[in-house]
Amino acid sequence: MDSKSANLAESKSLIMAFLKNNGPSIPIKLSSHLKVDTLLASAFLADLLSDKQIKISNMKVGNSPIYFLAGQEPELVSFSNYLGGKEREAFELIKERKILKDVNQNPPIRVALRSIKDFAFPFRVRDELFWRYYLVDHNEALGKVSEKIEKIERTEKPKTHVIEKIKQVFIGDDSKKEINSGNTGELSKEMVKEEVREIPKTLSFTNKIENFLNENKFQVVRKTQERKKDFSAVVRFRSNDEIQDYLVIGKDKKSITEGDVLKFIAEGKKDKMPVLIFSTGEVNKKAQEWLDYLKPMVDFKKVE
Repeated sequence: MDSKSANLAESKSLIMAFLKNNGPSIPIKLSSHLKVDTLLASAFLADLLSDKQIKISNMKVGNSPIYFLAGQEPELVSFSNYLGGKEREAFELIKERKILKDVNQNPPIRVALRSIKDFAFPFRVRDELFWRYYLVDHNEALGKVSEKIEKIERTEKPKTHVIEKIKQVFIGDDSKKEINSGNTGELSKEMVKEEVREIPKTLSFTNKIENFLNENKFQVVRKTQERKKDFSAVVRFRSNDEIQDYLVIGKDKKSITEGDVLKFIAEGKKDKMPVLIFSTGEVNKKAQEWLDYLKPMVDFKKVE
C-alpha cells in the first residue's frame, strides 16, 4: 500500500472512530479533528458514504449535512434546534404526539412534515396518509392506527332521531260519540314513536372547501370566484405571532395536470402568496413531480 492510500485509510479510520465516540457530526468539526481543510474532510466522508459505512442526514446545519453511524439515529434529535419556523413546529408536534394523520394537519404543518425527513416518516393505512415520529417502530405505528380505526368502526352507530307524536281524541263527558270508520284517529290518547333515520346533507364542492378552511382555522379574507365547480379565495392563517396569506384555488375536475399546477403557481406568485389547491380529481404524475419540487410554495388537498 502506497503512502497516499495509507493516509486515506488512516483518515477514514479516524473519522469512524470520531463518530463512534462523539456521535453525529458535520464536516467542519471533522476537519478540525483531522487537521485538514473542510473540502478534504468532505471528500473522505463522501468515500465512506459511498462504501455505506456511514449515513447522511436530510437536514442541514448551515450548508452542511450531518454524518453519522448506523444506530446513531436517536442522537439526531440534538440537531433539531437548527430547524426553523414551521419545520421546528412540525418537529415538536410529531415528537409530542408520535403519530399524526396528514389530513388533520393545517397546510403549513403538512408541508413542513414532508421537509423534516429525518424525524417524520410517512406510512399509509387504508389509503390514508399518516406520519410517525422517527423513533416509533413502523409496525407499532401501523398497529396503533389500525386498532384505533377498528375501535371507531365498532362504536359508531347510525344516528337516529326519536320523534314523539301524541294524537288525542277527546270523548265528551256528557255524550258518547261514535267514531266513523273513515276516521284515522285512535281512541283516547295514543303515543306513537317513530324512528327516523338522519339523512345526511350532500355538501357542494365549494362548501367542502370552506368547511376544511373553517375546521383548520383559516380566515377567508376575500373570495374572488365561487361557482359550482370553481372556487378561489385569499385566506389567512395565524400561528402564534406569525400571519401567512394563501391563495386557495378549487377545481372540481377529474385530473390536475402539470399545466394546472404551473398556472396556479403563477397566479400565487403575482400576489406573492403560496397556493393551496383543492380538487375532487387526482394529481397526475408530472403534476405531482412539480408539487414535490415547488414545496412549500404549493400544496394539494383532495376533496372527497
